[in-house]
Amino acid sequence: MGGAVVTRPNRVTRRGLRIRWKPLGIGLAAAAVLAGITVATWWAAPRAWGAIHDHPYFAVTQITIHGNSRTSRTQLLRWAGLHSGMSIWDASPDGVRAQLLQHPDLADAAVRRDFPHRLVISVHERSPVAIAVLDDLYYVGRGGHLMDRLRDADSRDLPLITGLTPADMGNQGPLLLRRATRLIRLCLREGCGDSISEIHLDAEHGVTLIPLHRPLAIILGWGGWRTKLAHTTRVLAAWEGQETRIAQIDASFAHQVIVRLREQPRDKNRHPGRRDTKAGVRA
Repeated sequence: MGGAVVTRPNRVTRRGLRIRWKPLGIGLAAAAVLAGITVATWWAAPRAWGAIHDHPYFAVTQITIHGNSRTSRTQLLRWAGLHSGMSIWDASPDGVRAQLLQHPDLADAAVRRDFPHRLVISVHERSPVAIAVLDDLYYVGRGGHLMDRLRDADSRDLPLITGLTPADMGNQGPLLLRRATRLIRLCLREGCGDSISEIHLDAEHGVTLIPLHRPLAIILGWGGWRTKLAHTTRVLAAWEGQETRIAQIDASFAHQVIVRLREQPRDKNRHPGRRDTKAGVRA
């Protein structure tokens, strides 16, 4: 008799697909192992990170600050929320920089972490160009930025900006301060015929300038300051040697300057009806 050939029937699913059980078992086993690793990692990773985060090896022991002169080291550290012994992981450079830039005296800042335990901070302070008189005296930086209040040792040798109140700083005050500092820069470039003692701001009527060495008021209003300052310079040149007679110069008009004179002592020989208190000058 010929040998009978026995074949194993294929195990087929209901859709007629052949299932190879051995590879499938290996795949399921591998998936189970990976799942176990994932669960173990999910459970262990936070604990491992916590151990690294809180390890004394990463405690801040040195904080170096460059560029500060008016702002003290203690003030900057308190402002940025930094202190020795904190984890260097908590001192995010972007976060620390954002905190520092909220300080009114700082124009810019850079922060670097030197692992494992050193922070390096560089700051750029604003330069004051004027002093705003509000509820106290405050430095004003270039661009009209209201800085911190003056301390006893701070210099007062800057123009005063008056006419504003603390309530104005939540409204139109910052805009008016920017305009005032723009006028100061213009005077430095063009020359105002004298140093500035005071700039008085009025939202409706504009700017009044008080020179440092001349006891008079110069009304400039809003806009066209370069032309108005040129008109004022010509008027002061025409009155050279008699500036003390001038009480006020109104240069707020486009083509005319009005000079108001001080009241003069009565002269017995002077006509009783004559009063020289105002003179108009065509620009």
